[in-house]
Amino acid sequence: MFPNYVKEIFLDSDTKVSCISGSYSEDEKFNFLTNDQKRDARDKVNKEAGTRRMYSHAIFTPGRPDNWLAKVEEETRA
Repeated sequence: MFPNYVKEIFLDSDTKVSCISGSYSEDEKFNFLTNDQKRDARDKVNKEAGTRRMYSHAIFTPGRPDNWLAKVEEETRA
């Protein structure tokens, strides 16, 4: 599926840059993509392209009881 996405978005269209995002769910198992999955896809596309063609949007939920601020620090270093 991923190779087809790259083909459709970057090779068969005029798209120069893309951004992977997602949506929040209180239960993380219902998230479409995790922040790690989005980052990995971004890194794979950018590595193959040799330039920044894809960006990723990380989702954080302020005030969650699971030390959300530490997670922000961790994700922004990636």
